[in-house]
Amino acid sequence: MADSTLWWLMTGAAVVLELLTGTFYLLMLAIGLAAGAVAAHLGLDLTG
Repeated sequence: MADSTLWWLMTGAAVVLELLTGTFYLLMLAIGLAAGAVAAHLGLDLTG
């Protein structure tokens, strides 16, 4: 499974949890995870 797929799965999980709990913190975390997914699509590795 590609790194970007894992990032998108984590993003989706954070969004679902945010919708269930209504916390702003999880929404910001999901935005950060989405940025990680985009970076993985651009070819960046986890170790730099």
